[in-house]
Amino acid sequence: MSRKSQIKEYFSFTKGEKKGIIFLLILIFITVLINQFSHLFTSENQVQLKKYSDNIKHFEKSLAHYDSTENNKFIVKDFSNIKPFKFNPNTNTESDWKLLGFSDRQINTIKNWQRKGGKFKYKSDLQRIYGVSFELYEFLEPYINLPEKKESFQNQYSENQVTETLNDVPEVKRFFDFNPNLISDNEWLELGFTLKQISVIRNYLSKGGVFNKKEDLKKIYGINEFQYERVKDYINIPDKPENHQVIKIDLNNFSEEEFIKLGGFWKNNAGRIVKYRKLLGGFSSMEQLSEVYGVKAEYYTAKINDIYIDTEKIVRLNINFAEKTELKHPYLSYTDIDKIIDYRNKNGAYKNISDLKEKSILSIEIFNKIKPYLTLK
Repeated sequence: MSRKSQIKEYFSFTKGEKKGIIFLLILIFITVLINQFSHLFTSENQVQLKKYSDNIKHFEKSLAHYDSTENNKFIVKDFSNIKPFKFNPNTNTESDWKLLGFSDRQINTIKNWQRKGGKFKYKSDLQRIYGVSFELYEFLEPYINLPEKKESFQNQYSENQVTETLNDVPEVKRFFDFNPNLISDNEWLELGFTLKQISVIRNYLSKGGVFNKKEDLKKIYGINEFQYERVKDYINIPDKPENHQVIKIDLNNFSEEEFIKLGGFWKNNAGRIVKYRKLLGGFSSMEQLSEVYGVKAEYYTAKINDIYIDTEKIVRLNINFAEKTELKHPYLSYTDIDKIIDYRNKNGAYKNISDLKEKSILSIEIFNKIKPYLTLK
């Protein structure tokens, strides 16, 4: 076979082979086209990527400048407008916190934490609240009416004495101002005293014993120096004047300043008593004092003969004419108010205040509490 015939035979293809070659050439052609014109399909994405890249660089640049020095410019270091006072963060009101330089956001954080059962045991606990700066804590620390960590007591004893003492006495659950002549057994327990010690105190008081000064607590059998030292700053025994005169305490007329002058638990709760009196429209009974946060029954029971209530000062609600907003009262829920008005609209004016109970508009419990504040005239 000639060379020409060999070449011709080599490049001769069957019909199926020809189709395969054509298909392969088409694929190669398409691939070349895509490679040549791919920029037409990717230009928009490239632009977006460039913008995105620019944003990243801008963000990273801003982070580089947002260091601790820059952040400190948002921390208040000038406390010249704050007039600090001695306070217990467990009993502070919202207005107290604001006077101490706290923002609404910080106050809400504290209140939410307390509603969930949080309590301040030591001064340093305040610094753990989110948003309270180190500078603000350092400024207020001398005024916080709470103890330091337990280590602060250890300086008064040798290492062996401290270990022995801490093993012998219960841990304090909370600190608060107290009069040892009046507090309950549960409050003694919260202050870290044992049941046996409390029994001795009760026996002492039942036989006519009285705590006239702080140091008298050390005389109780079984109470050691360590226990006395950690609570002594919270002991609050009112001074007895030489010419003691019984002052009639008018719950509905005394101002906050007058309550403060009385001393004792009146002084510590003066603001809350006046505020709650305004919400009620005046006190109708002495027992309502127990509804004021921080006021224990044992405290005011000791003053039962000195308390006077001027019921003429009570602001009464006219259930025949009062609008919804005028019926707002601590003892009435929104549902109770709606029921009072709804019955009046359907049946006309109330003929007797007792209709609220007899027509099942209010429960017996609520009716008995709100009755002194209602009128038909």
